[in-house]
Amino acid sequence: MDYSHKDILSFLLMPGFSTNTEVTEYSGRGVGMDVVKSNVENCGGTVSITSELGKGMTTTLKIPLTMAIMDGTEVSVGESIFTVPISNIRQIFKASGIGNIAGSYVLDGTVQRGSRARITRDGDLVFEGSIASLKRFKDDVKEVRAGYECGLVFDGFSEIREGDQVEVYVMVEI
Repeated sequence: MDYSHKDILSFLLMPGFSTNTEVTEYSGRGVGMDVVKSNVENCGGTVSITSELGKGMTTTLKIPLTMAIMDGTEVSVGESIFTVPISNIRQIFKASGIGNIAGSYVLDGTVQRGSRARITRDGDLVFEGSIASLKRFKDDVKEVRAGYECGLVFDGFSEIREGDQVEVYVMVEI
């Protein structure tokens, strides 16, 4: 049976497809791109693969715009980077001896004291550094989970504004 170029590329997205000849703890089980395709389609998107001899392969994930503009935190694991929704600054509080405190709401995940943070304003990065202090009401806390408000103080940065987007992350070494 002859398969078209498109048919061959579609095999890559099928359950059970693997290029490995033996199964290991990490690969060869045929679980991979079919899961990606299923998850992308479940949120209203599409996955397509193109390939050109001698140039390589491109995998394109198209997701609805409402998913693409979600506030998020970037988490790096090895060479991979994942984005998870996290928090935004709702109000600025001024405290003598501390400076500006970003009154924030945690959308998803957990913010931990000592984590790293990126602050973006209108799509531009304005700060990248450490969280110096994490508060719930007036108490210092170790973490704040999704659905709760918190106060954030950033190490060496007090130029925060309402509406700034905060991405909190922890670097993981593998």
